[in-house]
Amino acid sequence: MENNIKKSFSVSKPLASITIQIDADRVDLLIKEIKEKENFNLHLGEIVIFCIIKAIKGFPEFNSNFDQELAIYPSINLGH
Repeated sequence: MENNIKKSFSVSKPLASITIQIDADRVDLLIKEIKEKENFNLHLGEIVIFCIIKAIKGFPEFNSNFDQELAIYPSINLGH
């Protein structure tokens, strides 16, 4: 059992998260406007994902894995 515990700790990787609060009133208005003008069903989550992907393109280190050395992924895969 001790070996299993050591093994599970040796493969675990640290994670980080940040939480912020935003005023999304203008985004809500944009979504309503797009739904009315374009007849397209858009949601806040899709806009957030789009913005995250745009930001990650500018900071590729956030789209990476570190295991002895930094491996930056060539493509961004994000979904909800």
